[in-house]
Amino acid sequence: MNWQRSMGLPAALALGFGLALLNVAPAGASSEPKKEKAGDAKATGEHGTTEGEDGELGAPRPPLPWEVPRSIENECTKEEIVVLRELRERSELLDLRSAALDERERAIEDAEHLLATRLAKIESIRADIVGKLDAERSMILATIREEQTSRRNEIEKEQSARYPSVAALEDELHGVLGRLGP
Repeated sequence: MNWQRSMGLPAALALGFGLALLNVAPAGASSEPKKEKAGDAKATGEHGTTEGEDGELGAPRPPLPWEVPRSIENECTKEEIVVLRELRERSELLDLRSAALDERERAIEDAEHLLATRLAKIESIRADIVGKLDAERSMILATIREEQTSRRNEIEKEQSARYPSVAALEDELHGVLGRLGP
């Protein structure tokens, strides 16, 4: 990378072209020519045979798996075989999709179970909080009633100390009226 930055793209292209003209192999490459595999697409001829080193047709290549008829296909026409293979491919695709959907369904069920568990925990916490709030409310109401009762008692004591009782006032009033005469 550093040589590309220092030389620039045109210089790098010129160097690559020069090396190609001189037929210099890059570092790490072997000087032996690459051998083609028997099943390689470049090595096969049009009729399913392999090419030799001198370009002549050699032994026929082994058939690909989808080119070998299955036992149920021996009595079928080529069109029927094609249809059967397409149906088989579709069936495999549907099986893959079905497996994916089953996996999604299991994941959704797991998520629903986890959600239900969490909701149950939240509901129990909520019920606990509501219970504590009700207990606290009851305590506060009891405290308020006690304070109201004690305050009422204090007010009654204060009023009775300031003002004599009504019966005592009536007796005093009758006594004054009795002295005044009829």
